[in-house]
Amino acid sequence: MKLRNTLSAIAIAAISLSMVSCGEQTTSEAGPEYGLSAKFTESELINHLVDNVVLPKHQAFTIAFKQQTTAINNYCTAVTQNSQIDQAKQVAQQAFSNTFLAWQNIEAVQLEPLAKEFFALRDKIYAWPSTAACGVDQEVAFYHTGTVNGQPYQLSQRLKERKGLFAQEYLLFKSGTEHSCRVESGSLVGWNDLPEQTKLERQCNYLQAVQMELNDNVTAWQNSWQQGESAYLNEIKQGDAKTAINTLGQALFYLDYQLKDFKLGCPLSVGPSTCPSTDRAEQVEAKYAKLSNQAIEQNLATFQQLFTGATDSLAGDDEDALGFDDFLKAVGDEETANVIIKAVTDAQATLATIDSDFATAINSQNQDYAHYATLHSQIKVATDQLKTHFITSLAVDLPDTSAGDND
Repeated sequence: MKLRNTLSAIAIAAISLSMVSCGEQTTSEAGPEYGLSAKFTESELINHLVDNVVLPKHQAFTIAFKQQTTAINNYCTAVTQNSQIDQAKQVAQQAFSNTFLAWQNIEAVQLEPLAKEFFALRDKIYAWPSTAACGVDQEVAFYHTGTVNGQPYQLSQRLKERKGLFAQEYLLFKSGTEHSCRVESGSLVGWNDLPEQTKLERQCNYLQAVQMELNDNVTAWQNSWQQGESAYLNEIKQGDAKTAINTLGQALFYLDYQLKDFKLGCPLSVGPSTCPSTDRAEQVEAKYAKLSNQAIEQNLATFQQLFTGATDSLAGDDEDALGFDDFLKAVGDEETANVIIKAVTDAQATLATIDSDFATAINSQNQDYAHYATLHSQIKVATDQLKTHFITSLAVDLPDTSAGDND
C-alpha cells in the first residue's frame, strides 16, 4: 500500500538482534534511532489494523455464532420430536460451517486474550490439532449419565479435545451414530445397540451443552476485549505503541507454526516432530466437515489483510490501508514486503486450483496432492522471511511458537 502524505514521522529503532534456534528464545531489542521516517505514525498503523482488520472479524464471528445457537437448538428440537430431522441437521451443518470459517479468521490473529497462559482460552473454544473423536463419544455417554467415575459430571472440567468446535463438527458431520472407539468399554458398552433415535437424542443433548459452554467462553473472550478499564482494546490501542506493534507482528506467525507446520506439514509428512503419530489423512483439519481448504483460504486472506492493511473495502495498495508492508518500506526493506506478498498471493492461487479435499488427496495420491505440497512450499517462502528479515527490520520478537523451528 502507498504511504500517506500526512501526519508526523515514525522514529524507527535500530536493532540489536540475538537469534538462537533449537528452542531457545529469540529476541530483537530496540537501540538508537535510524532517522528514517514514514508519513504515518505507529498509532495510525495500530488503530487501522485493530479497527478495520481485527474487530470486523470479531463481529462476523459473533453473528455467525449466534445463528449457530439457534440452528443447533432447532435441530435438537427436531430430533426430540422425531420430525424433519434431516432438514434441520442440514441447516445446523451450514450454520456450523459459517461459524467455523469465521473462527478461522480469529485463529489467524491470536492476540493476548486468546494466547495468554499457553492459549488457554483459545483451546476452550477450538483446541485443534488436539482432537479425540472417541473421547467425544465417551463424553456423550458421560453427559447422559451425569457422572464420571462416580463423581458428578462437569463439562468445564473435561479435556479440551473432547469439546468445543471440534466436538460439534464431529457430532454434526460424522456419518452414522456409531462410536469411533476401537474398544467398546465403560460408559460406551452397548452404545451401538441402542435405538437410532436414542443415540441421536443423547448426541444432541451433549451438542447443546457444548454450545452453552462455548457461549460462556466466547463471551469471556469478547468481554476481555471490550469491558472495563483493563479491556484489551484499550491496552493495544492506547498502551505502548512498540509493544502493540510487536504483538500484532507476532500474530502473523500463525502462518508458520499452525498453517505451514500443522495444517499442511503434518499431513504431508514434512511437519515438526510434534506432529501426531496417527494416519496422515486423520491429521487433516475439519476432516468430517471437509472444510480444510476453506479454512486455509480464510487463514491466508486474514494474514494478507493483517500484513497489508487491506480490508473488505480497501485494497492492499490503497493509501489508507496501513500495514506491515508499509512499515518495512519505511525502514528501507521493501524487498521483504514484496517477497512475502508474492509468496502469499502465489499460495492463494495454488489453493484455488485444488479440487480435492486434503484427506482425499492424501489417500488417493492424486494430482492435487502435489498441489498441496506446492502450497506448503510457497507458504514457507513467506514464513522464512518472517523469521529472518521481518523480525530484523522491524525489531519484532520471534514468538516462542516459532523460536525452535529450524524449518
